[in-house]
Amino acid sequence: MSNLKISIIIPVYNVEKYLAQCLNSILNQTYTDFEVILIDDGSQDNSGTICDEFAIKDSRIHVIHQMNAGVSVARNNGVKLTTGEWITFIDPDDWVDTNFLEYFNLSEECELSIQGLRYLKTPEQSLIEVRGFEDRELFLFKDFKDLASTNLLLYGTVCCKVYNKKILNRYHIRFDESISYHEDHIFFLKYLQHINHVSLHKEVGYNYRIISAGTSLSSKVHSWNMLNDSSNIMIKELLNLPFFKCLPSWYQRQMTTYCMRPKINACRAIFDTNIDNDLNKVEAFNIITQDKAMIRQYYHPDRLISRLQKKCLLKGYWATQLFFYVQSLKHIFQK
Repeated sequence: MSNLKISIIIPVYNVEKYLAQCLNSILNQTYTDFEVILIDDGSQDNSGTICDEFAIKDSRIHVIHQMNAGVSVARNNGVKLTTGEWITFIDPDDWVDTNFLEYFNLSEECELSIQGLRYLKTPEQSLIEVRGFEDRELFLFKDFKDLASTNLLLYGTVCCKVYNKKILNRYHIRFDESISYHEDHIFFLKYLQHINHVSLHKEVGYNYRIISAGTSLSSKVHSWNMLNDSSNIMIKELLNLPFFKCLPSWYQRQMTTYCMRPKINACRAIFDTNIDNDLNKVEAFNIITQDKAMIRQYYHPDRLISRLQKKCLLKGYWATQLFFYVQSLKHIFQK
């Protein structure tokens, strides 16, 4: 691994219980040419104080305190302050193995480096799942079948990746500050629109903590219009991928279905609110009929149900829209 500086951006909000473990795991890295940018996003507990204490302990740690503005604003402010050639993001309630940074094996030619992660449930610390790859170099404009088989486009978490700062700045790639749901996946899709070479690594050095009732930046209830907006933006960025139409058709359907899921969440959220029932119908109707091109791509494992859903949606009648809604909920939420 060449001597390239890595900037680590950590948005911090009410994570006093986990923050020290996160920061200690970073200070114990075998790869030492890094800086840590801590963005305290208006924490109401002792998180800000812990940030300051670690900054005193190690000169590579820098702290910014700001009014609460959300995870996207915090990460964008962090990007502005970085001085490294590469940027990675770590959530403050997660932690990394000692070789985490070294596993990326960066080179001047690489445009994006990705490794795997573990999902662990707290407080039990029990392992839920490990996601990873085989070692390989992937070229987005050539290796279409391999891109699909690795399911790279679904690996939208902002963690476990290092981004080239020059590319981020050249194409003005930042987190969308208007949304707080799937903002990391949208960022990832935007980045993929401007690169070709991706390095995948079999190593797994990131530990993603699943908190049952968390108070972190990402653990919040989202409104139906936020869910719908997130879905629309994800769909847009997915279709903006220059190589998207070259991917196997089954993978195109799989990804467009995935991007439509927040719309189904939005429909459910509408019916869970106290707004007028007729307005419920109007809003849900608007959501699931906005993009007929995407509806044609919707895929259900049962081909008969999938065909019925598409026909119902494209007919435009409320009863058939409701059929789609119910069937989609069964498919998505019973997983």
